[in-house]
Amino acid sequence: MRFFFPALLLQSLFVGYLLFGLRRAIPRIAWPRILLRIIWLMGAALYTLGITDFMLKLLPIDWFGCIILTANLLTFILGIVALWCAVGHLLLHLHRRRYGRSFDADHPLGFKIFISLLIASATATTVAAIHRGNRNVHEPHIVPLSLDIRKPGSTEAPRRLRAAFISDIHIGENIRVEDVQRMVQMTMAEKPELILIGGDMMDHRVEFARHPEIMRLLRDELQAPYGKYYILGNHEYRGNTTDKQQWISDVGGILLCDSIVYPVDERLCLVGRDDRVNKARLPLPELMSRVENRSNRTTLLLDHQPTETDSLEMEHINLALCGHTHSGQMIPFTALVYMRYGQRTYGYLHRGNSHLYVSSGYGSAAPPFRIGTRSEIVILTLTY
Repeated sequence: MRFFFPALLLQSLFVGYLLFGLRRAIPRIAWPRILLRIIWLMGAALYTLGITDFMLKLLPIDWFGCIILTANLLTFILGIVALWCAVGHLLLHLHRRRYGRSFDADHPLGFKIFISLLIASATATTVAAIHRGNRNVHEPHIVPLSLDIRKPGSTEAPRRLRAAFISDIHIGENIRVEDVQRMVQMTMAEKPELILIGGDMMDHRVEFARHPEIMRLLRDELQAPYGKYYILGNHEYRGNTTDKQQWISDVGGILLCDSIVYPVDERLCLVGRDDRVNKARLPLPELMSRVENRSNRTTLLLDHQPTETDSLEMEHINLALCGHTHSGQMIPFTALVYMRYGQRTYGYLHRGNSHLYVSSGYGSAAPPFRIGTRSEIVILTLTY
């Protein structure tokens, strides 16, 4: 919630700049400015109503979901409309600077064609982005990853483990029963021996995740011989964290919160970190110091946010699995996320004797679209 008002302020400043530019570029045509105002005001009003209801819980959960989903959609459309308005404004401004007169005064017919092309481009872009972006969320794919994570010089006979890693499900107004059902079916078709959930199971409110069919699917059908382990993400700290932790127990999951377990045998250690939102979580060196004989054990680390990955080899971590970034989720935010996380934005990295995989996640946050990224389930074949 702490990002809501700064984001709304930045959006307002951007829209205000566009309105000012459009008034100067095409002073005799008012409807583009009116359209921008309507979309912005509707989105801002719905977001404010949704945030208020998130805190006070006055409306039925389905109403809350509808409000947030509509606000996200309007914001998405506003972004595309604003982009094309900015393009049109730039072109008209360049014409005015070069010739000293407005384009509509010099070429009335050409101006009408220009505006028509701009409208057609904005409409086509919006429709294509909504269609493709929605498919990228609701049609996830399997990412197979085979890794040899044995300690260098190990003389023990190698063992193999098939594990599923799923992060950032974001059950909520975007990810509903049919998406969870698809996730369970796709995961179980891969016959994993171990299931690892990398945080952000819920988007905001736990009520969505307590849908009886979602509970049944995760409790009764998402199963593995060596169990299913969860860690917390930053979204678990939005709203009632205690209720969300109880939900994990109710669906048969084992929560790792700065915890160490041996899910398969004594040779394989699984370490689950609390999310960095919790300032009281253990520092990584202190947590790893609790692993006995760690220099001779194969260690897997679950950490929602890929912010502390430079010390993996020093801490004898063979494989770290992270999420959180959504791989940027949508262009142009992919570039902004890359500026924050660099190579840790998405995918596989190998550093010395340590491996790192950052998943793009299964669901979506805010707008229910992915542009330039795709939802995924990671299937690991590990040799240890």
